[in-house]
Amino acid sequence: MEIWNNLFNAFTLFTISAIFLKGFIVKREGYYIAGSILGLIFGLLLFLVLISSLMSGEIKFSYGIFGLCTIPYLIKVKKIYSRA
Repeated sequence: MEIWNNLFNAFTLFTISAIFLKGFIVKREGYYIAGSILGLIFGLLLFLVLISSLMSGEIKFSYGIFGLCTIPYLIKVKKIYSRA
């Protein structure tokens, strides 16, 4: 659905999804962490775009904002690795 709105956002979301898929296939935690970090950064960026578009009077929504859903996973990983 995102490809009709913005091709670059769709490519970025596809890349992040491919990283998660690679982590699922090879069963490595590093791919999940990398995908989560990229998703979080992309989600924050698109959240700022949404706020700025609301201030200008037009709404530009992108599905990449759901990258913010990776925050709980990254907090869990931080707690696990900070114990070591």
